[in-house]
Formats: sequence, structure tokens, C-alpha cells
Amino acid sequence: MNYQSGFGLAELVIVIGIIGILAGLILASAGQGKKDAVDAAIENSVRQMRWQAEIVFDSQKGSFLNWDQHSLIQSEMGILLEEVDDQYGDSAGAPYVTAVRSGQTNDFCISAPSRARPGSFFCTDARGQLTLTSAHCPEYSEGQSPLRCP
Repeated sequence: MNYQSGFGLAELVIVIGIIGILAGLILASAGQGKKDAVDAAIENSVRQMRWQAEIVFDSQKGSFLNWDQHSLIQSEMGILLEEVDDQYGDSAGAPYVTAVRSGQTNDFCISAPSRARPGSFFCTDARGQLTLTSAHCPEYSEGQSPLRCP
């Protein structure tokens, strides 16, 4: 009998196809992992902004009014806002993608868009919890309800 050793063309094509499918799955999951890492950085920046608000609240003897303009934290806020823009992929010179609302004495709201979940926003307010919402912080008008995450 005359036997040939090795793989035939069909076996090689099947193995290459399986390797291609596995490589595609790995690359797809790596892309999502990168977006999740970017979201973690954005979430961290929003938390740090909340801490900045609390620093000003203490220094202003219990007021959040215009906390984001306070000289104590102005440089740090600029850095944090730029970091969120960089992580989100916003172009230089454009308005910040983060919404910072500071028009009330007892309340504030901060929100930034998620990169991994389009249409979602990381949001925190004076209650101190960070949540994922479907909209930016609301604009504030005198006499409205408290500035809270939607």
C-alpha cells in the first residue's frame, strides 16, 4: 500500500479557517476591552470632579454655588475636563464633552459621555453616587428642582 503522510488541502483550509475565526474573536474582544478601559478612565475623572466639588463645598462653608469656578480647584478642573475629552476622542479646541452644573447652593451635577456605551453618560451629583444615565445633567433655571442626575 502506498500511504502519503501529511495534511491534505482540505484539512489545511479548515485549520486556517478556524484560526481566522479565533483571531477575529480575540481582536473583537480586545477592542471592547479598550473601550471599557477608556470608560474606566472617564468614570474616574468624573469621580475626581465630584471630590473637587466637595473641597469647594467645605471651603465655601456649605455651598456648591459656582464651585467649578473656584480658584482652589480651577487648574485641577481644567486638567480633568481635558482628560475626559482626550479619552472620549473629542477634538482639540471643541467645547468640553463633560457637563458641569453648579448653579445651586445645595446641589450640583456632573456628567460625561461613555465611549463603550453610546448614548449613555456617567453622572454624579451632591448625593455622591456615580450612575450610568441616558442623558447629560439638566440645565438649571432659577426655581427649578435640584440639580440631579437624570
